[in-house]
Amino acid sequence: MITAHCTSCPHTYTVSDDLSGRFVYCPQCGSELTILRGPGSSSPIDVNALSHWHVRRGDAEHGPHPFEKLQLAVARGFLDPGDLIRREGDHRWVKAESITGLFDVDADELSSACEEESIR
Repeated sequence: MITAHCTSCPHTYTVSDDLSGRFVYCPQCGSELTILRGPGSSSPIDVNALSHWHVRRGDAEHGPHPFEKLQLAVARGFLDPGDLIRREGDHRWVKAESITGLFDVDADELSSACEEESIR
């Protein structure tokens, strides 16, 4: 069994191993997502970290940005839990706080490859 986390809402659920690599729909919000699991691992791959994201500031949309850049924006105080973001390819905006792993960040641990530009 694979524990899956929806990337559009805070819903977590368990799916059978035979769904690995397949598209499924979140039973809570209806978002399409891919169930991924690393080789030889019972844990799913972090789809959020593989995705690119857009940020809405007022009437303007910024992005796409890699997940690491959003984490850097969180660490620097440029992105708040209530800010609206969406994954590339998804047209629904969600609060940043609903994205698993986005606010679990230590600025010192972020890759030095992440550019200095902000998403402000």
